[in-house]
Amino acid sequence: MLKNLNPITAARFGRLLDEREGLPEGEERPVEAGERLELLRCPGEVRLGPGRGMAALCLCREGQAGDMFYLDKPVALKPGTEFALLPLEEGSAVRLAADRPLERASSLPTAEPGLIRPTIRVERILTLFYQEKEPGFFFPGERHRPYELIYVDHGRLHNVVGGRDYALGQNQALIVPPDQWHMQYGEEGERVGFITASFTCAGPLPEEILLRVLDRDQTARELARALAAEEEREQPYRGDLLVAVLQAMLALWARRAAGGGGEAVAAPATRRGECRILDQAIQYVAESTRDRLTVQSLARRCNVSTAYLSALFRRHLGISPGAYIMRTKLEESRGLICSGAGTISQIAQTLRFSSVQHFSAAFRRRYGIPPSVYARGVRE
Repeated sequence: MLKNLNPITAARFGRLLDEREGLPEGEERPVEAGERLELLRCPGEVRLGPGRGMAALCLCREGQAGDMFYLDKPVALKPGTEFALLPLEEGSAVRLAADRPLERASSLPTAEPGLIRPTIRVERILTLFYQEKEPGFFFPGERHRPYELIYVDHGRLHNVVGGRDYALGQNQALIVPPDQWHMQYGEEGERVGFITASFTCAGPLPEEILLRVLDRDQTARELARALAAEEEREQPYRGDLLVAVLQAMLALWARRAAGGGGEAVAAPATRRGECRILDQAIQYVAESTRDRLTVQSLARRCNVSTAYLSALFRRHLGISPGAYIMRTKLEESRGLICSGAGTISQIAQTLRFSSVQHFSAAFRRRYGIPPSVYARGVRE
């Protein structure tokens, strides 16, 4: 960042010119950008001041670029001081006067002026929702190109990514990288409220904040609430504020992770293998809700035994593969009922239940009411 010229900072290499001395009466010297940074030195005193546009004064020592200052005040450099001038905008020029001719000391690759440039740059927020879900909430999963942020407001939310379960509690967050299949489910007997935002960035986000449980942070919590509140407002510059708040949250987590707070312990090879199989299985189930899917056919698809597949589901998700298949089909049936995709009998046939009675009984066990009553409530 460019530093401020004041009597204290200038005392290290010269002095500020007071109002009586005014701007240097010497030449107006254009300041142009180039591939090389020209280092100058004067045996006598050099007086510099602002001219056209904006320019930076770079102090050099032993042939190396050092501190940079915004040249907005007239300053006198001590004899022998090495310095360079950089433009902050096109067409910049400074006022320059020297007791003796300037000498060209050397040159360096052009330094980057100390401007504030964000490392994390959110380009677009594609979706932003606050969701309140019933106990036992279940989402079979999806894959998309943007990043996705999940921030839990209350309750507990499980996010299975790459076959690994990232369980988030209140005020915890997770960032899912692009092109990663992920599914979600809540716990029985507990409602869950959370924010999801899908977004794109000008460059990749730091690896340290991806697929990590980002822990409770007071500032991030306040920003998350601001994000949710702003999402509901239809006010001027709403999009600008949403992008700024999201970018601030990401930067805070990145700073914490850079300090060592976000490093994850690598999973053993055995666990990584289990997660790959589980990830393959849950993706296939989500994509095959309209097929006659059994535990045996799912195990064959994953090239494992049914016993091993059952052990993986129970160890990582706390559910049998058969129950998981049924839960996914029933969640799909609710979507079909809500969209008016057919009668109860037609939906049962579409999802390959053995009979409409089998479908109705399973639906009632899961949701507490028959599908016909659920459909009537949707219509009303």
